[in-house]
Amino acid sequence: MRRRSGDEGGRRWLPWAVGILSVGLLLTGGTVFARRSGFLDAIPGQGAPELKNELAGAESPYLRSAAGQPVHWQRWGPDAFRLATKLNRPVWLDVGAIWCHWCHVMDRESYEDPDIASLLNAHFVPVKVDRDRRPDIDSRYQVAFQALNRRGGGWPLTMMLLPDGVPFAGFTYLPPTSRQGRPGIEQLAPRVAQVYREQRDRVEEMSRQVAQAVDRGRRAAASGGALTADLPRSIADDVGSAVDSEYGGFGSGDGPKFPNAPAVRLALAEGFLHGDEALQDRALETLDAYARSGMYDQVRGGFFRYSVNRALTRPHFEKMDYVQAGLLRAYLDAYRLTGDDRYARVARGILAYVNRTLSDRAEGGFYAHQDADVSMDDDGSYYTWTPAELRSAVTPEAYRALRLYYGIDSRGEMPDDGSRNVPRVMMSPARVADSLGITPSSAERLISRGTRQMKGARDGRRAPLVETTEFTDRNAYLITAYLEASQTLGDSAARSLALRSLDRLLERAVDVDGTVVHVAAEEGGRAAPGLMRDYAYLAEALTDAYQVTGERRYLAAADRVMNRAVTRFWDSADGGFWDRPEEPEAVGLLADRGKVYGDSPLPGDNAVAAEALDELYLLTTNDRWRELAEGTLSAFAGEARGRGTFVASFALAAELFVDHTAQTVVIGASDDPRTGRLATAAWTTYRPGRLVTVYDPSAVSLDSLPEAVAGAIRAVGGEKGPRAYVCVGRTCAPPTDSPDRVRTLVRRYGLPPGDGETGAGAQ
Repeated sequence: MRRRSGDEGGRRWLPWAVGILSVGLLLTGGTVFARRSGFLDAIPGQGAPELKNELAGAESPYLRSAAGQPVHWQRWGPDAFRLATKLNRPVWLDVGAIWCHWCHVMDRESYEDPDIASLLNAHFVPVKVDRDRRPDIDSRYQVAFQALNRRGGGWPLTMMLLPDGVPFAGFTYLPPTSRQGRPGIEQLAPRVAQVYREQRDRVEEMSRQVAQAVDRGRRAAASGGALTADLPRSIADDVGSAVDSEYGGFGSGDGPKFPNAPAVRLALAEGFLHGDEALQDRALETLDAYARSGMYDQVRGGFFRYSVNRALTRPHFEKMDYVQAGLLRAYLDAYRLTGDDRYARVARGILAYVNRTLSDRAEGGFYAHQDADVSMDDDGSYYTWTPAELRSAVTPEAYRALRLYYGIDSRGEMPDDGSRNVPRVMMSPARVADSLGITPSSAERLISRGTRQMKGARDGRRAPLVETTEFTDRNAYLITAYLEASQTLGDSAARSLALRSLDRLLERAVDVDGTVVHVAAEEGGRAAPGLMRDYAYLAEALTDAYQVTGERRYLAAADRVMNRAVTRFWDSADGGFWDRPEEPEAVGLLADRGKVYGDSPLPGDNAVAAEALDELYLLTTNDRWRELAEGTLSAFAGEARGRGTFVASFALAAELFVDHTAQTVVIGASDDPRTGRLATAAWTTYRPGRLVTVYDPSAVSLDSLPEAVAGAIRAVGGEKGPRAYVCVGRTCAPPTDSPDRVRTLVRRYGLPPGDGETGAGAQ
């Protein structure tokens, strides 16, 4: 498949970056050497100690896939950089992922070539990194790439480093030989080695400038400020302005375009809370556009990682677990807000895909992703259709309907095979009916039956690889989304899978003291250390599980995990959480810790942590959690304004903190169906960040209840039968035994008159 040069990372790049290095420094001012020009004999280095490929037995399947390459790959760590210092060689850093198409292209074209391998082995210490297992490494060198090149990066990321790990040159995909204006490894590697030896002072100066630029960006990203009520609103206005009114999604450039679930959720929330129907409508229109587009798998459900183009017609076909989690939450929000079943249908489609393909339904746990292709030469054949393939898969009647509905034509979207089509909704069932001269209900039946036949035919094709690694942060993200789905859709299977997966995480990724690892169920040991994102996402999943089940062990685990996070990551001087633990032997750019609060592409560590801390406060009445939440949000409030879609999760967390959310406490016997009806009414009603807990009066004391609820019970006195208390901040509405009244209170209590009144709500 012809793709962009380098798989785009979807990150929003920091505005402080200043271009430092021109590629001309490496490609001009000296001889350009070809692969068989005698370069290896011309430059010293042949007598250096023999290295070998060290990737055999690596925990990462991406690293293991390179274990047979002739390049002498080293694993990231102090040993590799000590070796570079001893040999006085630069480090050739390759960062990629198993789902990255161009990483595999570069492997095949260059790293499997013995001549290129000899070139790298003789004059570099090659180091290969899996960006999924080490996002902390990847994020730092992506920022350094931007500082060097004045543009965003992607994968594969190819960086040249001094032996201390600081970069002095950076590229993404490199072909073996120069072509189309892109330098080739055969020409570039010798020149880099020569510049490193002969112009060391210039190389070191470049590396110093890169380090300073990265440090300036790190400091700017943690610019504190006051938490004011207008902050989230101003960010939401920027989000609304970024909506592409023609095609949907955010941004109006040529592409690529990534689905941005946090931005949609923020626009829905701010539109609801402040009565801004225009903002709310833009968010809903974006979800509608996503659901109709080629980014949504119309046959099996689930979303692809991004669209190559603005019109959302040609996706990059990999399916990531975190994309499913974020969009599942967004469509559930839309369904609760509007009561429109089309949003529930998309949510159920995501669940169906993840259940079938990205989950261990027996033991629990969610897998990382499904690849885009079955091979490097594939043209999306698993997901795309020619008219002839569609005709052979479905009945003649369904064929006529589906060609119109999904836009299956002789001219498709795929660049390498123009006959292949990406199914997307091009015509409503009513218009299909008009075109075919049949009733709308007949058209809907043909579309439904034909899509099932397409599923059967596609199941006979060779499917792309599923990467079964279970990452703690991404598993927790999906667990949170699944728990939301279980309560919103009444899906007991989603509830069961979410809780099995959470228990699996607690068993395999969390130590007794609350220390968390990044990769759960790692074969051969736990190689990837836990990052702040793992702690934050897991704490949020645990507080949600406590609300759904009432089991205090989940709340206790959330308390333990977050206490450990404070010990390992909290910045007591300026507030906020560092992204990684302090590591005495950290090398390169890892030596300086950073703070992540923006969405890149997952919701930022500090945004998720702030929301989890606020939930812990509301569920435990422990003021310490509230103080930490405020300190976290305040640490970034000065820099967040004006950052738009990049800080959507942060803005939503700030909104919930400043204006408080609705907390529903149901007091009633657990076996009384009236108790369940009151809780269901709260769960299925839209209110951003709403909390729901159920307490059996026979097993709870007033002191264990939220302060506002305990005060309300003392004031009202004992009540017979189940009662619901809806509270905002320190005030509660009078208790009620009416599910309809609960819905009204959850939706409106504590809001100014006129706010939060739009939409019908899920029933």
